[in-house]
Amino acid sequence: MRDIGHLAVELVRVLDDDHAAAGPWHPHLDPPELQVGLRHMLLTRIFDDRMQRAQRTGKISFYMRSFGEEAVSVAQCMALRPRDMLFPSYRNQGLYVVRASRWSSSCASCCRTCATCARAGSCR
Repeated sequence: MRDIGHLAVELVRVLDDDHAAAGPWHPHLDPPELQVGLRHMLLTRIFDDRMQRAQRTGKISFYMRSFGEEAVSVAQCMALRPRDMLFPSYRNQGLYVVRASRWSSSCASCCRTCATCARAGSCR
């Protein structure tokens, strides 16, 4: 096992002075792959907005947004192999988006009853 203790106390720089990825943290992703990641993050944000509206109108009792943390789940899931297991928790909606799970299954895990989602095809 390699020693990573220094990462806890030293500066870890992932961008150079020109704001480009640099060093051992550079992911070396092609522009199309980066666009896919951005699309997943945008879809996660849209899902969050809809679910928060549902929570505020009383359709669901509890919802924890992932606002500002979309990249964590999306990048993590994009780095995994398709058959790797996921153990989502709060603020990990991006995992569902990347794995192309049905929105209704994600919504149903939050809803008191999935009848609303089944009728409408999604939460609105």
